[in-house]
Amino acid sequence: MPVLLLAMNIVSPSLQGSLGAAVIPLLVEEYLGDETDPAEVRDRFLDLCGDFVFVMPALKTAKYHRDSGYPVYFYEFHRRPSLFKDIKPDHVKADHGDELFFVIGGPFLPDDTLFSGQTEEGERVLSKNIMKYWANFARTGDPNGPGLAEWPRYDQDEDYLQIDVHPKQKAAQRLKDTKYEFWNKILPEKIQKMAQEAAEHGGEDGRPLVGTRYGKLRGKTVKVKDTDREVHAFYGVPFAEPPVGPLRFAASGPPKAWNGVREATKQPPMCLQSTDIVKSMLETFRAKISPPATSEDCLYLNIFTPADRRQDAKLPVMVFIHGGAFVIGGSFMFEGVALSAHENVIVVSIQYRLGIPGFFSSGDSQAPGNYGFLDQVEALRWVKENIADFGGDRDSVTIFGESAGGMSVSALVLSPLAKGLFHRAIAESGAALVPGMFTKSAEQTIFVRNIIANISGCDGVSMVDCLKALSEEEILSISVAMVGIHFIRNTFGRYVKQSLYIELDLPLFSHKLTFLMKLMRGHFFGTRMAPREVSKTLRKHFAFKKHQKPLVFHIDSKAFYQTHFITPPVTVDGVFLPKPAEQILAEKENNPVAFMTGVVEQECGWVLPSGSLGVAIPLLVEEYIGGEADPVKVRNRFLDLCGDIIFVMPALKTAKYHRDSGYPVYFYEFRRRPSLFKDTKPDFVKADHGDEIYFVIGGPFLSDDILFSSQSEEDEKVLSKNVMKYWANFARTGDPNGPGLANWPRYDQDEDYLQIDIQPKQKAAQRLKDAKYEFWTKILPEKIQKISEEQAEHSEL
Repeated sequence: MPVLLLAMNIVSPSLQGSLGAAVIPLLVEEYLGDETDPAEVRDRFLDLCGDFVFVMPALKTAKYHRDSGYPVYFYEFHRRPSLFKDIKPDHVKADHGDELFFVIGGPFLPDDTLFSGQTEEGERVLSKNIMKYWANFARTGDPNGPGLAEWPRYDQDEDYLQIDVHPKQKAAQRLKDTKYEFWNKILPEKIQKMAQEAAEHGGEDGRPLVGTRYGKLRGKTVKVKDTDREVHAFYGVPFAEPPVGPLRFAASGPPKAWNGVREATKQPPMCLQSTDIVKSMLETFRAKISPPATSEDCLYLNIFTPADRRQDAKLPVMVFIHGGAFVIGGSFMFEGVALSAHENVIVVSIQYRLGIPGFFSSGDSQAPGNYGFLDQVEALRWVKENIADFGGDRDSVTIFGESAGGMSVSALVLSPLAKGLFHRAIAESGAALVPGMFTKSAEQTIFVRNIIANISGCDGVSMVDCLKALSEEEILSISVAMVGIHFIRNTFGRYVKQSLYIELDLPLFSHKLTFLMKLMRGHFFGTRMAPREVSKTLRKHFAFKKHQKPLVFHIDSKAFYQTHFITPPVTVDGVFLPKPAEQILAEKENNPVAFMTGVVEQECGWVLPSGSLGVAIPLLVEEYIGGEADPVKVRNRFLDLCGDIIFVMPALKTAKYHRDSGYPVYFYEFRRRPSLFKDTKPDFVKADHGDEIYFVIGGPFLSDDILFSSQSEEDEKVLSKNVMKYWANFARTGDPNGPGLANWPRYDQDEDYLQIDIQPKQKAAQRLKDAKYEFWTKILPEKIQKISEEQAEHSEL
């Protein structure tokens, strides 16, 4: 065997390099079998070398040309020139290049030209015939002519001409047909099987091993409930250079390659954030895991691929972008093993910079912002370059995400930087038109920049350099301090000595919160930190009036889940986003992809947003609450108000824009409250913000130690399988429908959508919240415009 391998590598080094020494036994079995006669082994080995290097490539090329519809003529040359009778061994037949002696007319050349030797009469006749074949083809594209043996065209019967001296010259069919099948069907299948076995037993310890253009990765095999299939999981795969040092507040490039094998069996660190809220969420999920550590070196992704995949399977790829209001979250919260196993897809979960490192903008070219989005683009580039190594199809990539992840998906659809990096998009409970997501003016960008300047102590022309020089702990402390700013935005405060006493009165829920926050030194919103000046600033920027009770608020965790944070908003930076989001949509300049989006039945069932609505508050109260006095109805209507303004109306508006662009759109309303939350959320809460993720992720089929630790009901398992199938079908074809699923109509001018629920409640419906949509997009703007005009008239008097 070593001699054989050496001989093959001498004949064609590419044979060993492309197939590997492990494939040699397959070739030996096919060509040599159990043969022991030295002469027979020699001849079969020569056939093997010739087939691999010349014959099979020539046949494959001929078939391709034939299938293109153009004339093809194939030959096999059989005559060994007598010129070589004393030079080559007797066992050598017509050898590589021997036909050239006859094409060139060797028997008729002067002895001092090239060939020197007497030729036989049959060879002189053969040379004349060959020159005539070649010249006829040059004249007409057909080698045939008078006095020549018929040369059939190479068509579906695969006729060809065996060229030799008469009377041996004749037509034949299907040259080396069985060997062609071996090289093009049997051998690839056997190699694929070997590759699968190698993937399953990639190392001495049996863990999967995959090579990428940056280096090798060793992952682990994960089992999934309710299926015999296993998944290969690769955690903490770097997709970009760490955004630290000079790359803080800058776009990151591709990762650096590594030598050897990189361990990919542990969750990567989360991007810089306060972990308090994450820990609280895990308690809600009853998860047994702890969140990973945090670090600015966090640009990693996780990959989940079926263990029984074929290497050339080209499976659909689903790239998940986590939510968390752009300030919290990480890949560890979306485990893709169940979705991968049940739907035979590859799932990739990515991370991106959050909070200040992800979205701070100086308002100029020093730090234009949107670094978190640039990270997402870089992750998609990595997927396009490397996902084939995991069995994925780089030309079938679907991005999907929930909440801030859904907003990210919606934004990526608008960005020219992401063009061609994905082919379908699913935005769950999040859209680029969510109020407050984007700055609407340079003044707003400067406004947030000044907040950060005041908290950090970094100010002036050197602000960006100053922020870059801060430690991770100092950057994180700024984000924590901005929590306090968030409370100020939602309250009217009165000052006691050197502290700010904040009282939040929540009359609808008979609950009151009080906070004591130390005053910051320096300036606040450009205002000197003195109680009177800050009080004026609050009223100026947030439309607060003395003793005004805010309508949109937070409430403590005994009744609701708190979301105390503020993040630098997304900017129209001219790079990731060349124009405001709605302008891109209105002008139909978004990326041309199929789009799926939706909301849950009660988006703010438990998570209450913040914000000051100023002059609109009485109008909203009138529309949603009216004269209702029943506390339960008031509460439910208020929750509808919160969900509509933050999630439902932006999702509907986004869906309409995509529909009007001419691309397929599918809309859903998710209506099932997971039984997982029966002891953690109040009974009045219906399907709440983010609840569909439990079913998309295949929560009922995940191991208890992954994320969710609870028994699910039988109909929830069925629902989860159906939801995974809807999502995966859309990733495969751009249409979520498939056998065994309730029909999901396309969102067109009739505005059909699917109410996703357990059977038999799942059904199609039309015009979700049509009257409320008209209120938000037509009636309310008109009323606000009228009030503004009246106020302007009064101010002039």
